[in-house]
Amino acid sequence: MSLYNIAYVATGLFESIMIFSIFDTFFERKYSSYQWLYLISIFVLTGMINISNILSNNGIMNAVGMSLSFFAMSFLYNGNIPVKVVMSVLSFSLIGIIEILVLFLITVVFGLSVNDALSIQSYVLLGIIVSKMFTFMLVNILRIKFRQNSFVFKTSYWVLFILIFSTSIIAVFLIFRLSFNVQARYLYNLSVICSIGLLFTTLFALYLYEHLANQSETIRKQQQYQQYLNTQIKHVDDILIGQKQLRKFKHDFINYEIGLKAYLDNDDCDGAKEYLNNLSKGITSVENMIETGNIAFDAIINTKKAIAESKGIDFSVQIQLPAQLNIAPEDICIIFGNAMDNAIEACEKTPTKHRKIELTTIYRDGQLFCKVFNSSNSVDNNMKTTKKDKENHGLGLDNIRATLGKYGSEPEISFVNDGFVLKFVVFV
Repeated sequence: MSLYNIAYVATGLFESIMIFSIFDTFFERKYSSYQWLYLISIFVLTGMINISNILSNNGIMNAVGMSLSFFAMSFLYNGNIPVKVVMSVLSFSLIGIIEILVLFLITVVFGLSVNDALSIQSYVLLGIIVSKMFTFMLVNILRIKFRQNSFVFKTSYWVLFILIFSTSIIAVFLIFRLSFNVQARYLYNLSVICSIGLLFTTLFALYLYEHLANQSETIRKQQQYQQYLNTQIKHVDDILIGQKQLRKFKHDFINYEIGLKAYLDNDDCDGAKEYLNNLSKGITSVENMIETGNIAFDAIINTKKAIAESKGIDFSVQIQLPAQLNIAPEDICIIFGNAMDNAIEACEKTPTKHRKIELTTIYRDGQLFCKVFNSSNSVDNNMKTTKKDKENHGLGLDNIRATLGKYGSEPEISFVNDGFVLKFVVFV
């Protein structure tokens, strides 16, 4: 078997991998726990594609045969049969259109007729390699756009993505161009092997990137889960503080009840009224509750306020906030919860008489302005956590940045003599 025949047979493998990539993009695997089944199916489809190419000689029957082969593999995925039929036909059409475009490109670059480009094995081999590169590029763009929604792809990624394929395609053209002027057969074979290797390298580079992106996403989710566990631990602390306040109220209420009964037993109604008036003045915890109507904001701020006051921190607020904000409740909890936790942590390191947190939140003309000041003895300009468990406690500011980034905002941190200020503006 010649090198040309090997490359021609390998075409079926490339097309098979691309078809499964397309199906993975638009369908859910029916047997996702059996990875070996899909690996075997790739080789089965490779054989079906090669048989169709050999028997049909790229005619109309080849289009039908390949489309039916694609449709047969689609039953490994969930979905409606009409949609699978359409996807099978579109997949074959995509491969065919790219091959026609590459054929036209070869005739223009090398000044050939269509018959020459299809009859000379060297140009056919060049067309196979270049068309598969173009197909890989387009399939991966589809995968990124329709499947990898959890990843954030910046402009730099797309620049590198285009560079990988453009440089590979240009390199293949140059290799073949130079090999045509070389009489030695082994050099020509070597150039073909290098071109096929470049195609595999491009495919492997994309696989590595996707693998690393999935790995990075797994690490990010693990960090979020750890942060969630830390939040639950803090929530337990909140409950303990609430229970402590409840026990204190229960203890005091018994004493209040004894005093009130004494007045009533002596029929001293005026004294009882004065006693109740004085008692109501002393109970201020409910009156100091923050009530904006925004349930998530009120809950997180009141909870953190109670924690701060239990640690001897003066907690003052200035809030002008509507009940409804175009910010998800969970994002409100992440932003303000982490901001308050950082402020409380910093205040705990200062003398009791200097502990202070000031929260200013104002909504006006579609803009939410927030400023958090907290006193601190010393401030680390790198904003590194001072806790022993740095891995699990250094995520607060990062979580604030990531959540604000969803709304096109960025936190600003400024330092003053006796503490630091966290500010941000969200356009809602």
